[in-house]
Amino acid sequence: MAAFVHTVGTGSFTTADIRMGVSKSATGKHITHLELGLGVKLLNRTTRSISLTEEGELYYRSCLRVMDELDETESLLASRKKVVLGSLRISLPVSYGRICVMPVLTSLCSEYPELKLDITFTDRRVDLIEENIYLAVRLGDTGNSSSVAGRKIATQHSVICAYPAYINRHGLPGSTEELLSHDCLGFSRDGRVLSWKVLDEHGGML
Repeated sequence: MAAFVHTVGTGSFTTADIRMGVSKSATGKHITHLELGLGVKLLNRTTRSISLTEEGELYYRSCLRVMDELDETESLLASRKKVVLGSLRISLPVSYGRICVMPVLTSLCSEYPELKLDITFTDRRVDLIEENIYLAVRLGDTGNSSSVAGRKIATQHSVICAYPAYINRHGLPGSTEELLSHDCLGFSRDGRVLSWKVLDEHGGML
């Protein structure tokens, strides 16, 4: 199509070859294939000039409209590359998401006002594909899913705490073994309570 438009616009196969940056006679071959595909003759050719047939005139006007629309679409796509916009669905863990991630996302939205965030807070594991989620932040192992890619973004440290009133009633445990006799709160995920992981002074698991 482009070869045809350039040939008609310049009135010469040779000039069209130069304008398109192709080898000599390539434009003429393109138009011949185009005519064979359409089943009509588009150009009247002589040794000195070329002219449009009636069908060629009709096709030429259509080609101009199509190529103008393509130019507009390419310009629009090029401009969209320079602007961050659209909707992004994100799933965050409840506490970590609100305290640590949301300040970053708030700053991101201030920088890119055309970006719309759809954020859900949950500690359960989500199916990114099934739930149409583009990004999820989770604590712990990312799993072995081959359909998603994950990377570590931070390290979270946990400490053992107790209300002063509880310590006054039950005493301060002197070792990790004594914790077994205390009322400890467990964090649940996917319907099961996660065990406490206590590290020694060297970072090993007790």
